[in-house]
Amino acid sequence: MKENYARLLIQLQKHPSGIGGTKLASILKVSTRTVRNYVKDLNNAYLSEGRILSDPKNGYVLEGSINNLTETDQLIFEQRAFFILKQLLSADGIITYEHIAEQIHYSVQTIRNDVYKIQETVESEQWHVNIESIIFQGVKVSGEELSCRLLLASYCSPNQINTDQLIHDIEFYFSGWATPKQIHDLADTVYRDFENRSIRCTVSLLKSVLVYLIISIYRQHNDHPIRKSLQNSAPINSEIRKLTAELWSAASVLAEGDADQKELELQNFYCFLVSQQFSEPDSDRYFKLNPKIESLVTTCLVQLDVSYHQPFSTDTQLIRNLTMHISRDLLPLEANFFIENSYLHHIKTDYVIAYQYAVSFAHKLKSISDISLPDNEIGYVALHFAVFIEKHRNRNLSVAVVYGAHSVTYSLLTHRIEDLFPNVQVVQLISASAIDSLQPVDFVIASERVVLDIDVPVVTVHDMLTAHDVNTIEQQMNQLVLDNVLKRSVLIHSKAHTPETVIREILDAMGRPEMVQDVLEREQMSSTETGSFSALPHPLRMRSGYPFQIGIAVMDRSVTWGGQDTKLVILPLPNSDNNNEYEQIFRILQKVIANDANVSCLDTLKEPADLLNLI
Repeated sequence: MKENYARLLIQLQKHPSGIGGTKLASILKVSTRTVRNYVKDLNNAYLSEGRILSDPKNGYVLEGSINNLTETDQLIFEQRAFFILKQLLSADGIITYEHIAEQIHYSVQTIRNDVYKIQETVESEQWHVNIESIIFQGVKVSGEELSCRLLLASYCSPNQINTDQLIHDIEFYFSGWATPKQIHDLADTVYRDFENRSIRCTVSLLKSVLVYLIISIYRQHNDHPIRKSLQNSAPINSEIRKLTAELWSAASVLAEGDADQKELELQNFYCFLVSQQFSEPDSDRYFKLNPKIESLVTTCLVQLDVSYHQPFSTDTQLIRNLTMHISRDLLPLEANFFIENSYLHHIKTDYVIAYQYAVSFAHKLKSISDISLPDNEIGYVALHFAVFIEKHRNRNLSVAVVYGAHSVTYSLLTHRIEDLFPNVQVVQLISASAIDSLQPVDFVIASERVVLDIDVPVVTVHDMLTAHDVNTIEQQMNQLVLDNVLKRSVLIHSKAHTPETVIREILDAMGRPEMVQDVLEREQMSSTETGSFSALPHPLRMRSGYPFQIGIAVMDRSVTWGGQDTKLVILPLPNSDNNNEYEQIFRILQKVIANDANVSCLDTLKEPADLLNLI
């Protein structure tokens, strides 16, 4: 059910004698025509034991019951869960199901079912909260105070179309905990304090800060302060700490000026602000290098050097960037504040190899310390490895450029080719008449004006490189990189229903069943689905002594992989002795999984070489 539908029904419950359409429209911030549409939809699709009548004198009147709705309750479960938890956190001790049902206008049975669903979520997501149902008495909530607050905040989903709508919805959610004027004044202060620091206060950021402050001030004022201290192992950003004190002081009006600035409250609010990711970690104005974290980062990178044959630990910029990033986010992670990463899907798809490095880095960091990086944080770490890859990319494909006339044109062309293709090195620029002096190269890029009879692959281009020429060169490069690997690879069509079964089928077909646990271990650390229609499972460690192989599975039906429907599974088994080939192939596979149109072509794949047709 739409959120405004629930709000409309609540208003009808509050006004049993009727409420006018104009007043309803004003409360819901919609037009009177929209209210009429809401009423029509509710009567036709939702209400089973009641009906909304339109009375010319009294307005809209609810007749009958709204306890049972024809549509599944799941669609508005999050909103009900918020108000159930709000009732629990407003009470001292046990509260009856009947009281909660009366307050939020749903049946007792619906409330009981919702409490059970909340309990399941708390257990599955490992919140440090206990929601206890006590027979013949009711229900109560207990646990770590910060977790109780964050659990309530997680179910608060106000409309974020614009600031006015957000504030209006915040008033609705926190009625009884703060007055409309207090919420408006606090919103103005939050917005001003961020803007004064040249930080854009988006609607999303404003929502997060308001919700945190309203809940925290209310709970502290009602004798539920935070008592658990943090390890305080990360450096403090003085600018954000100052902002913390200013906003907390402004919010104290919600408790009529009685919200003491207790150190633990400020410490946790500081961590919350850091978790909102509005400040860069690479400025000395904000964060200092933490020697302990720098040592941990360096140790991890030394181990990665061995695993991937890359000079990670000698790149001082990578060490500094990773140290600064983790130093910034360490306190919020320790406090279990959620750090959002809206780019995670794109990172997994566009920076496959960098994400692989980041997962391995997080695994090694966890093994030598108590620092555990969640998926979203691993995504941010991957961006630092992506910068490293671009900086250290080798030009390992050699090319000769052959011209027929206008050598100056092709001299410029060589520079453009090297700009467009970072792994290509133009080793020779010669005229067609001197083709006998051609050096050993991987392939030749030649003017369309010339005819060549040589054994080396030739790509013909216009004097002025066109988009089609660029595509043709890229296809040639992909073929050179993949040809040998695909000859050793396998393709199967699978009817499997689980990721583990698919992985086992592919490895059996490749003759490498001993790699199952290694691939599954990597999968447990972070799902390898790419967020589109593909998954790229792979071993955590590269092995030497085996040729590079790829196992491909086209699914007869979608398999759920990391919460996503997956139709194509590509499992590379790289050889640690040839890291350049490893990166190149992952970069090519990126082009397959990033193109959603490829899902309609999967049935055409009959053998590994057909994979080139998707690139």
